[in-house]
Amino acid sequence: MPGYNLALNLTQPVYRRASLIAIDQAEVAVEQAKLALLAAEQDMLMRLTTAYLDVLAARDERDLAEAEHNAVTAQLQQAQIRFNSGLLSLADYNESRSLEALTRARLMKADFQYEDARLGVKEIVGQEVESLHGFNADFRAAAPFPERVDRWVGAALDQNLALQAQRLSTNIARQEIGRRRAEHLPTVDLFASAGQQVSESTLFSDTRQDVNELEVGIRVNVPIYSGGRTASLVRESAARLDRSNQELEREYRKTERIVRSAYASLVSSTAMLAALREGILAQEIRLATRLKGFESGVETSVSVLDAYQSYYAARRDFMNARYEYLKNRLTLKQAVGSLARNDVADLDLMLEQK
Repeated sequence: MPGYNLALNLTQPVYRRASLIAIDQAEVAVEQAKLALLAAEQDMLMRLTTAYLDVLAARDERDLAEAEHNAVTAQLQQAQIRFNSGLLSLADYNESRSLEALTRARLMKADFQYEDARLGVKEIVGQEVESLHGFNADFRAAAPFPERVDRWVGAALDQNLALQAQRLSTNIARQEIGRRRAEHLPTVDLFASAGQQVSESTLFSDTRQDVNELEVGIRVNVPIYSGGRTASLVRESAARLDRSNQELEREYRKTERIVRSAYASLVSSTAMLAALREGILAQEIRLATRLKGFESGVETSVSVLDAYQSYYAARRDFMNARYEYLKNRLTLKQAVGSLARNDVADLDLMLEQK
């Protein structure tokens, strides 16, 4: 029977500074991944609610364009009758025809935008949404609370998810410098080795020989020179930290700009909604007065068409300001890192209110 050799070597690291720092980096990376998950959820909520509001806005615009076109078409029919009777000038009649063509083109554009907005929702949810519930009643816009933009900015600088993630990224980059420098330090390992060597009879011995070995100890490795590799990696890590600090500063500025812009837009749209609501009432009275004057021969067709344009323009401005207010409210909450599913539920309640 031939001889054989058996060997078993075990090594257990006892002290490796670079590995300990890598463990700390891994823990920070886990926290960063959790923030990324929360940020992705907020982004999805924002995308979905924005797309939903875009569909509602496009549908309102289509309905408004259709109502405006129907009103202008009816006015054109009356202008046609008066023109044929010689009671209306050619210039006024052409003005009616021009506005009818303009409102017809606006209606076609509104139809296209509505279908495109519906496809935007389908892109997110993955299926066609047949019915979307709009506002059952008007709502009163509330100003942001607290009514101090610096409070919102302070909350955003503390809680914004993207900003928190960038802080952790900078922390990882700072730890990376320490990890690379730790490659200059000694490492300590506990090792154990066992072996068995069996030899059968040979030309020099006619007896079987068994040799058993067991060794346990601590091994200390001291790096002396690695060709400048470690020093080069330290410089590279320092450059990465500098870049991460610059990105952190840029994220600070970006967050502050978003918060201040959303806050100002929210305050502006809140005041604008109240003014536009009153403006619609004024335009309704003006339009009704012009229509009565036209029937009695006091007002011209051009003045009636002007009143129609002003009335529907006021309604269009009010509608856009309403959806702008809702989007700015969500944007402000996302900027401070507080956007959650209950905000979508609150929006749903606003849509369902009577």
